[in-house]
Amino acid sequence: MKKGSMGNVLFYGAFVLLSCVYASKGPDWIWFLDDLLHTMGGMIICSFTLWDSRNVDMSWWMRGVLCAGVVATAGIAWEEFRYYFREVTTGHPENYITLDDTMTDLVYDLCGGYLRWMYFMVAQHGKD
Repeated sequence: MKKGSMGNVLFYGAFVLLSCVYASKGPDWIWFLDDLLHTMGGMIICSFTLWDSRNVDMSWWMRGVLCAGVVATAGIAWEEFRYYFREVTTGHPENYITLDDTMTDLVYDLCGGYLRWMYFMVAQHGKD
């Protein structure tokens, strides 16, 4: 395995495990679990964006703008999916999805993406 691969496997495994717990127990089981999952999701989406754009020649700030845009789009798409999935499966949408909840989730998505982007920048600085 390449250096850092085991850490990635453990991180993604923890994300999947926490997501399953969140799905089975509901959003009120642990009050900060939704925020933690949005932060981890932002990190994962940013990681995939950085990996996908690794061969594209762009400046460091443009790569950050790209990551922020993709993470924000994925966060908004997730909120829409969650709302409509609940409406289709139960017949009524979630009543706890509010603008405050959506904006908080989006901020946590962007914070996770920012943390991952900063980690990437520090790691790249060491390679130059």
